[in-house]
Amino acid sequence: MSPSEPKPPGPARSIWTHASWLLLGGYSIVLPIPLVTGSVFLFASETWRGHLFGIDLLLMAVFPVALFFALRFKTRWPRVRRAPWALAVAILLASLTLALSAPRGEKDSASGPRIVYLLEGESYPRFSPFNWAPEIDQVKVGTYLIAALDRLIDARQSQQLRQLCMDLYRPMEAEPGWRELGTALPYGYASFWNTNCDRGHAYVYEPPALVTSPRPVLLFVHGSAGNFKAYLYVWKSFADRHGFAIVAPTYGFGNWDHQGGLDTLRRARDWIDRQPTLDSKRVYIAGLSNGGKGVGLIVDREADRYAGVVLISAVAPKRQPGEAAWKSRWRHMPVLMLHGGEDDRVPLTYAQQVARDLESGQAQVCLETYWKENHFLFYSKREEILVRVAAWMDLPDHP
Repeated sequence: MSPSEPKPPGPARSIWTHASWLLLGGYSIVLPIPLVTGSVFLFASETWRGHLFGIDLLLMAVFPVALFFALRFKTRWPRVRRAPWALAVAILLASLTLALSAPRGEKDSASGPRIVYLLEGESYPRFSPFNWAPEIDQVKVGTYLIAALDRLIDARQSQQLRQLCMDLYRPMEAEPGWRELGTALPYGYASFWNTNCDRGHAYVYEPPALVTSPRPVLLFVHGSAGNFKAYLYVWKSFADRHGFAIVAPTYGFGNWDHQGGLDTLRRARDWIDRQPTLDSKRVYIAGLSNGGKGVGLIVDREADRYAGVVLISAVAPKRQPGEAAWKSRWRHMPVLMLHGGEDDRVPLTYAQQVARDLESGQAQVCLETYWKENHFLFYSKREEILVRVAAWMDLPDHP
């Protein structure tokens, strides 16, 4: 072999070459996920931060590919070596911009929407990547992707859901106090790899009007996918009209029957007791969808702490066969159930059976059906629901 001829690769280098190509092949299988998600953020977002988040996600997705080719062909294509560095700088600048412009989740005023922490030492995860894109953009992107991930939602329903969400989120994002409130969705995402879903986070809304007596309270238990700000925003008009405070604790993805869910609700209820502006003797509890499990669990044990129960498109907790002790605690409890007649996620027949079970324990159940509505009743008929809840509570308009 002449000195000018290249040496054949050694065994170690040959193994590394094959391994690197295998890694690239494996990465190419999952690459479409960030590429599609980033593209939807880029083209569908409502805010500049959402667009920038899409660009950042796309740059992060292609960075490993650029790094591979830069290392693999650095002698053949010297200029390729610059690509990863350029991408890294762009990713760093985009990420810093998003992190520094993310909501702080802090608010000094006691009225209006705010975040409280019911656990010592917890604080808002401002710099979490899941807080970089505004909630309005995360929700909108989710409505595009959900048709591919949820067998119960087709493209038409996905479009309807997107319109319902944007009808709420656009006016909400136009109000600075709500826009800067920050999202609770990082807690929902974290529940996929962290079993401790109780971080003490809760949304609270109190009307700005001055009152001379403590306010009644609605303790709202969110459903699956997390504690969306839009839930609190829906209840805002109810609170303003009738002088209520809304307390909405967060429990990860909304699996309230998992370990810690009951403690989260108890902690929120105890917090209400300690607030001088809130009336601890007039606390209603409302559960949406999977939040019905949380309502059932807490009322089964502490019914005397609640003035009434509202269940909207709700799921009931699983109880052991033959278990009857819970029924005695629901005796004479006022219960309003609101359900969609075309709900294919929690069928009406299921809600009717839950109503019969509660009535067998002598609860005062009122089941109302919105025949042409599906599982997203709380969004599609929100005004009608708030009026019905107020009428059921026999509430006058607050001055």
